[in-house]
Amino acid sequence: MALTPYVFITPPFPGYTSGHATVSGACAKMIELFTGSDDFGFLERRRHCELTEDDAGELVELKLDTWSGTADMAALSRALGGYHIPIDNDVGVEVGRELADLVRKYPAMEKELFDKKGQLHGHIEIYLNSESAFPGELEKPVKPGDDIQVVTFLAGG
Repeated sequence: MALTPYVFITPPFPGYTSGHATVSGACAKMIELFTGSDDFGFLERRRHCELTEDDAGELVELKLDTWSGTADMAALSRALGGYHIPIDNDVGVEVGRELADLVRKYPAMEKELFDKKGQLHGHIEIYLNSESAFPGELEKPVKPGDDIQVVTFLAGG
């Protein structure tokens, strides 16, 4: 199927953090933390549009030197596909990296923060620089030196 902009439009919803970018950032950071290196060193070779077109084009090579660079490329694909604006992806990758670092430092937190599908539990709220990030806890940009607080709500009767 060829690119058909008149039927392939940007989704009709407001911008929010890209889940794809968040997962890509978290996975890349976890691999880096686990192996002690960001080096990936892979070369992907494909024919242009081979996954979507009957008549694929020229051979394209993607140098995937680092895990973090590969995560950034995956995030960028969401903007190029029309699903997100760039800031949605930039924030997602950074939040994913921060959460991966947190889980690496405190492994028991993973099951406390995320459900079996990898989604943030509903009873978890994130504060950024002492201000609630709700709604959309994973949408807020994180800068070096920012303070991130993770809070769990308790209820009872």
